[in-house]
Amino acid sequence: MTIVEKRAVILAGGRGTRLKPYTVALPKPLVPVGDKPILEIIVRQLCSHGFKRLTLAVNHQADIIRAYFGDGSKFGIAIDYSLETIPLSTMGPLLLVENLPSSFIVMNGDVLTDLDYGALLDRHEREGNLLSISAAQREQPIDFGVLEVEEGGRLIGFREKPVDRYLVSMGVYALSNRVRVRQSRTRSPKGQRSGQGLSLCGILA
Repeated sequence: MTIVEKRAVILAGGRGTRLKPYTVALPKPLVPVGDKPILEIIVRQLCSHGFKRLTLAVNHQADIIRAYFGDGSKFGIAIDYSLETIPLSTMGPLLLVENLPSSFIVMNGDVLTDLDYGALLDRHEREGNLLSISAAQREQPIDFGVLEVEEGGRLIGFREKPVDRYLVSMGVYALSNRVRVRQSRTRSPKGQRSGQGLSLCGILA
C-alpha cells in the first residue's frame, strides 16, 4: 500500500548544547553542512521522496527557524509549526500535533542519511506496524582482553580485544496514529520532562 499524502514531523526544538558556541546565536538545525543548513538538506530529501507536508516541532530559537523555512513554498512542500511552550520529552511534541494521517514519519532534525524515507513509510503502512525504527549496525571494539567469569569468580572464558556489534536507532521512526493515545499516558505530572526511553516504552506498552 502506498500512502496518498506522506507527512513527516521533524523534531527541531533542541538547544544543541554540544555544538556551542555555534548554537548560541544559531539553532542547531540551521548549522550548515557544506553550503546548506542540515535541516534544509532533510527537507529537500523528504520532498524528493514524495512527502507533501512537514510539521516542524520547534522550541529554542523557533522564530529563526520559522523565518528561514516560512510556509515551505520555496522548497516545494507545505510546512507548518508546532511550538513547545515547555520542554517535552523526545516524542512529547506529537501530543501537540493535530490531524496526523494513519502513518507518518517522526525524525530528529539533525539526521543525515541516504535512507529512503518514502519507502520506510510505505513498508510500515503495508505491514500494519504501530512503530517502525530505522536502525544501523555499529561495531564497538574493546581495547582489552575481556574475562568471562561465573558467579564465585571462576574464569570460564577469555576474549582478546573483541568487537561488540549493536543495532542502533538512527533517530528516524515511522508511527501509526494509533499509538498517540498510548503515548499520552506517558506524560509526566504538571508537564515535567521525561526521557526518551520512558516515552518509547510508553508507546510500546
